[in-house]
Amino acid sequence: MQVYKFGGGIIRDATAIEKLRDFLVQNKNDKVILVLSAIDKTTNKLEKLISEFLHEKSQFYKSFNQIKEFHHGLINALNFNSSGAVEKNIHDLFDELNAKFNDYKQQEFDFLYDQLVCFGELISSKLISCYLTDQEIDNNWFDIRAYLKTSDLYRNAEVKEDVSKGLLNQYIQENTSRLYITQGFIGSSEQGHSTTLGREGSDYTAALIGNFTHAEKVVLWKDVKGIYNADPKNYEKAILIPELSYDDALELTKLGSKVLHYKSINPLKELNIPLEVKLFDLAVESGSRICSEAHPIKHIPIIVHRFNKYVLKIKSTPKKGFSKKDEQYILDSISDTRLVINFHVTKGSVKYVCLNNFPELILRIMVQLSKYYHIEVFDQVCMIKVKNGRQEIIDHLSEGKDLLISELHDHIHYLFYT
Repeated sequence: MQVYKFGGGIIRDATAIEKLRDFLVQNKNDKVILVLSAIDKTTNKLEKLISEFLHEKSQFYKSFNQIKEFHHGLINALNFNSSGAVEKNIHDLFDELNAKFNDYKQQEFDFLYDQLVCFGELISSKLISCYLTDQEIDNNWFDIRAYLKTSDLYRNAEVKEDVSKGLLNQYIQENTSRLYITQGFIGSSEQGHSTTLGREGSDYTAALIGNFTHAEKVVLWKDVKGIYNADPKNYEKAILIPELSYDDALELTKLGSKVLHYKSINPLKELNIPLEVKLFDLAVESGSRICSEAHPIKHIPIIVHRFNKYVLKIKSTPKKGFSKKDEQYILDSISDTRLVINFHVTKGSVKYVCLNNFPELILRIMVQLSKYYHIEVFDQVCMIKVKNGRQEIIDHLSEGKDLLISELHDHIHYLFYT
C-alpha cells in the first residue's frame, strides 16, 4: 500500500485533473490510497463565505453561487462521457452545505467553521472519484469522517489514533480495491460532528493513514521539486535538500515551512515509513526523501516566509509598562480564541503579537484587549524566520523592507514587515 496526497493547487483545474488521471493509469499496478484536498483555493473561499454569512448576507449568496458554479464549470470542462451521476452528487453536497448554513443557531465560530469548511474536501474528492469512474478507472470513494475519529476541539482536533486505526483497517479489509479515494484535513467527533485538523492538515491525514495501514511509503505531490531550505519563489538562492532525517524534517515544520505539516512526521517516524515530497509531473523526478538513514543538515541555513499575518501592537502607559499579570491576561485572551501565537515580544511599554489570518477572531481579541490597552493592528504582514543564517543573509532579507520587528530569539532570527 502507498499513500498519495494531492493538495488543492495540484488539482486546481480540468487540465490538472486529467493529468492526475494519466498518472494513475501509468501507476495502475500500485495499491494506493489517494488523499485529496479541496480544489484550488476553495478552503479560502469557504472561510470568506462564513464571514459573509455572519456579517454581509447580500454578498454571501453571490459568493455561494460562485463557488458552486466553479465546480460545475469544472465538470463541464472535464467532458464526462456521462455526467448525470457527478452532477447529482455535487448538487446534493451543495444542498447539504446550504442546509448547514440555514440550520445555524448561534453556535461557536470554531464549531460552525468545521461543519462548513469540510465540504471543500468532500466536493473535490467526490468530483474526482466520479471522473475517474467515468474514465473506467475503478476506485473506492470513502468519507474519512467515518473512520478518523477526533476530539471535539474544533479547528484543531486531536485524532484518537487507536480507534481510528481499527475503523480504517476494518474498512479496507472489507472493501478490496487497488485505488481508494478520500479526504485530507477533516475528521469527526464521537458525536458525529465534522472536525478539522488545522490548516494544511491533509499532509497529516496522509501520514496517519500511512501509519495505520503500515504503508510502503507516503508521497506528498506538490508544485515544487521537493523540500528546499527556503521557498524558491521568495529566496533566489534556495537549494533543494534531496534527503533529510525525520528530526530535521520536524525541525523544519516547527519553523513554519509550508511544504510539510508539523504533525506529519512522527506517525511515519514511528514505523520508519519513508515520506517523499515530489513535483507532480508525469516525468517524475526524485524530489526529497525523509528517512532514518539521512545525514543531518545543521550546516544549511533555513529560511521560512509566511505571509498574510496579523501583528497586534499593544501599548501600555509608558510609566506602567507590562506587569506579569498584564502579560498573562493578553496571552490568555488570545488563547481563548484558539488562535496560534506565531511570535510575541515585549519592548518596554509595547508588546507585539503575531497571529494567523482569522479576522473574525482577531476582532474578538481586539474588543477584549482594547478595554485596557491601546491596540494598533497591522495586516498583510510577512513573517520571516531564519535559522543557521549568517548576518549577510539577514541583511539581504531586510534590504528595502519597512521592518516592524527584527528580533533574535532561541537561535532564530525573526523579521516582520508590511
